[in-house]
Amino acid sequence: AIKELGIIIRAVSRLEAAFPESLAVQRRDLLDQLHRNELRAVTHENKHRIRIQEKEAQEMARAAKLRITVAEDQRKAVEDRLARTAAELRAAEVARCEAQRRADQFERRCDDVERIRQHERAAARADLERKAEEHRAEV
Repeated sequence: AIKELGIIIRAVSRLEAAFPESLAVQRRDLLDQLHRNELRAVTHENKHRIRIQEKEAQEMARAAKLRITVAEDQRKAVEDRLARTAAELRAAEVARCEAQRRADQFERRCDDVERIRQHERAAARADLERKAEEHRAEV
């Protein structure tokens, strides 16, 4: 429609030279109509571009929200793993301390047993020496 109106305006402009008074007003009206139509077309095109950009922006926002959700889920999983690892580390430390306590206790008992055996051996030697002395005194 805008092209056709442009063709009509050019034709009227050529004829205006022959009939300047009657066609000048029509030519101005046609030019005004052409400018309004062009403005309407540009406005329509701009609105269309804006709608497309809004849809693209909405899609980008949706994708960003999805990425944020995934990142938050991953962060929570890492925090959970960290908490479990910390708990396991504490449990391992408690177990290590308990094992060390038992090892120390076992070592003390072994030392006690060794002292008792040494004492028993010393007592047995003393008893043997006493009996040997008694035997020598008898002979």
